[in-house]
Amino acid sequence: MEITAFETKEFLERRLSDSGQSLEGLDATAAFEEMAGFYEVVRISDVTIEDDGDLLLYQWGTRNWGEGPAFEVDLTRQLAVDWDVDDDALFQLSLTLRYDPAVGDSVGNGYVWCYLPEHLASFRGSVQESAAFRRVSGLQANTVTLRFEPAG
Repeated sequence: MEITAFETKEFLERRLSDSGQSLEGLDATAAFEEMAGFYEVVRISDVTIEDDGDLLLYQWGTRNWGEGPAFEVDLTRQLAVDWDVDDDALFQLSLTLRYDPAVGDSVGNGYVWCYLPEHLASFRGSVQESAAFRRVSGLQANTVTLRFEPAG
């Protein structure tokens, strides 16, 4: 299946709804499986994979975006949109789960990239073995958000 970069958010929301899930009801395991499955089977027509144009990022850490500190687990699909101009425009579809900051006290910050869908098996293993993923598995997040926006 193929969609454009600008259809990714609506597509993922529809995919969740069609499977009987809600964004707010996702835990880290379900969120990861949704994003990994989406990355595995849905290609983005206006990016170039061979130029690192379609990547999957798992990142975690305690952040404060102006609403107070929270421990975050985030899955982001980073897309370099090919507009036939000198520089591709980077956009990110980010699924972020926020927890009380104490959840991350012993975990720290970190990230893992997946550069191609063919690398998903090793990416899955790295994510599931991470201290952050093990720490939030089974916990309900305080908030879950899905955003599509320019990177940076």
